[in-house]
Amino acid sequence: MKNALLLIVLASLAGCNTVPPSGVRLSGTLEGHEGHVLEFTYLNEFINNDRVVLDLAPGEDGSFALAFDFGDPLTGTLRSGRTQITVYMEPGFDLRLKGDAGKLEETLVFDGRGSHPNNFLLACQRELEPRVGDRFIADQMRSLDPSAFAMLLDSVVTVKMNFLETWQESGDFSADFVHYFESQVLYDKYVKLLEYPALQQRLGQLPEMPVMPYGYFDFLDEPGTFDDTRLNSPAYVGFLMGYLDYYRQMTGHVIPDGQPVNVFSYNLAGEALEGASRDYLQAVFVSRELNYGDDLEAARALYRAYLEQGGTQAFKQAVTDAHEAISRLDPGQPAPDFTLTDIHGEPVSLSDFRGKVVYLDFWASWCGPCMREMPYFRELKVRLAEQEDLVFLYVSIDTDQQAWRNTVERNQITGVHLNTPGRERGVPALYHVKWIPSFFIIGRDGHIFDNRPPKPSDPEIDEVLLQALAREV
Repeated sequence: MKNALLLIVLASLAGCNTVPPSGVRLSGTLEGHEGHVLEFTYLNEFINNDRVVLDLAPGEDGSFALAFDFGDPLTGTLRSGRTQITVYMEPGFDLRLKGDAGKLEETLVFDGRGSHPNNFLLACQRELEPRVGDRFIADQMRSLDPSAFAMLLDSVVTVKMNFLETWQESGDFSADFVHYFESQVLYDKYVKLLEYPALQQRLGQLPEMPVMPYGYFDFLDEPGTFDDTRLNSPAYVGFLMGYLDYYRQMTGHVIPDGQPVNVFSYNLAGEALEGASRDYLQAVFVSRELNYGDDLEAARALYRAYLEQGGTQAFKQAVTDAHEAISRLDPGQPAPDFTLTDIHGEPVSLSDFRGKVVYLDFWASWCGPCMREMPYFRELKVRLAEQEDLVFLYVSIDTDQQAWRNTVERNQITGVHLNTPGRERGVPALYHVKWIPSFFIIGRDGHIFDNRPPKPSDPEIDEVLLQALAREV
């Protein structure tokens, strides 16, 4: 499985020609980069949703270089503003690129070792996506009957695979790349077949999903549909998730009252799937419960149950990593200190508030659930207005600072406001933030009082904050 380790992230590498052992080098020149957010992102590990986001940081001449060391092929995303380009990497690749940051999709060209598959993927984005891409299929999905929709998807697969064969005439692709591309094409089709009935139910406002014609789901019974060798394909993992929902509907399983959805899904995966695909999906649900569940002790019980069963050691290590990261933030542990610039341009450190109780909120202006909590924040501040030792500390992960500032001003969100772009780096990573909003209560002693406190909308929040305020240093 993917287990990428970043070795070097230095713009000065632009003059270095060494590709790290079992690694890849990504370098190049981007003209017109001023004023553009330029990032390279890759999913280091899916089970824990571990994304790595790196600034390209071009020099004055637009040059940059990144170097990585990893075991298996992986894909990343080159981003300039809202334009995203898929980059495929195998150990030994020495990719060089050139283009205009403001017109990345139109101007980008790959050169060097590994350029052929990446220029192919770029051609797919330019030529195939407008013709047979997701937007086209979504439009057709609304109007076509089941049989016609299935035939359409078959034709899309044929177009994409023929495109691959045409490009193979001008240069060989590795077996790993062909396997990756086939997986993406085939399982994207399967995902859309599974999504179609639910969409028709929503469009028709039907009480139940419509019955599909005989043979519509026959692909699920074909040999090789469930293929553990494709677990490094995002499309295959998406298919497994879609299949689990299909299986739940077909078998009539209902989530028991009070059971967390991830525990239910964990048990369902154990019943519906086999082999590494089952173990992988169960690891995902363990990680999600550890990261998102309301009852951490129940999540830990699920974690221990997973470790006790047979399965792939790499998956067990992934959930162990999640458990260890969360345990470092248990109540009583020192709260990781940090310093950021506040909305007024002044440096602010968490340690500045030692002796007070801090209600810490990781949020973003574009996050609907975050914004829905803001009216409850206002009411909470009114109720606890006499608590002078209570600090409301907001850390925004907005990449658009102006949007952050406008939202704070427009909604009159009082408190201490800090900003750090993205959740993958810096302060959010220190607090293992995997979703927003995420809340913490820091005690007067600078230690974590509650790592999963109630939200402002939860009636219990007043009592928990008062308990923290009552505890002396």
